[in-house]
Amino acid sequence: MNGTLARISRTVAAGLALAIAAACSDAGGGNPASPDGAQPRLLTAGGYQLLSSSTTLHPTSGLTAVSYTIGMPSSGPIRLSFSGRINWSSTAGNSNVLEILVNGNPVTLSNKFIPQTYWYSNQSFGEDYYDDRGAAWGQPGYLWGLFWSPDFTANDIPSDPYAVWHGDAYSYDLDITNLVNLGASNTITLTNRGGWVISATGNTPNVVLQTLAIRNF
Repeated sequence: MNGTLARISRTVAAGLALAIAAACSDAGGGNPASPDGAQPRLLTAGGYQLLSSSTTLHPTSGLTAVSYTIGMPSSGPIRLSFSGRINWSSTAGNSNVLEILVNGNPVTLSNKFIPQTYWYSNQSFGEDYYDDRGAAWGQPGYLWGLFWSPDFTANDIPSDPYAVWHGDAYSYDLDITNLVNLGASNTITLTNRGGWVISATGNTPNVVLQTLAIRNF
């Protein structure tokens, strides 16, 4: 694997062979965002609201997205947090697959609390969690990257070849204060845009999210 390919698609683990195919943009296929089925939620001042304890988002069929309607308090800050990974039988690299929108506007790298960049323990350079590394293979735009992993611990084990040096590969803590309408109803939508990975590699990036929550401080 050459250096360029290694930086663009780090989805290789033992037994995982990449077969780069023709680019295929996943501009919006699959099912539309699915509401959570509950009444609109209310985030109280200084409060915590669990949106989902566990959700799996598929890239092209089934549940591809979830959307939540939440009433916000009159002042910030407002933070969205979750643990996320791409479900796989062993550890591998990080692929950009997850879109997060607040009131239709993207949550970007500037919204992420430190760390915004990850380093593998055996490499001397870092990569941003929010990037378009797969653009040449059909990635439809900047998306959030998640690690291919069988659980929520393996990429944090120092001896693993895909260990992340800061030891917290799965946690996402996002300050969305600048995207919400304080004192009003807001919509948060998370979508798996990983269809491009299937076109590029033949592997299906099913996204697992745990403890998806919103907080006010």
